[in-house]
Amino acid sequence: MSFTNTPERYGVISAAFHWLSAIIVYGMFALGLWMVTLSYYDGWVMLPTY
Repeated sequence: MSFTNTPERYGVISAAFHWLSAIIVYGMFALGLWMVTLSYYDGWVMLPTY
């Protein structure tokens, strides 16, 4: 597998960037689900809105 793209196939750098981006997106989704369970912001819901 070559480092650069060819007409038949993407290169190692492009494939690595693709999978790294996918891991980051899925990681951010998992982090968001975890953050929903935190109780840090629960008190802010009770603040009056003007």
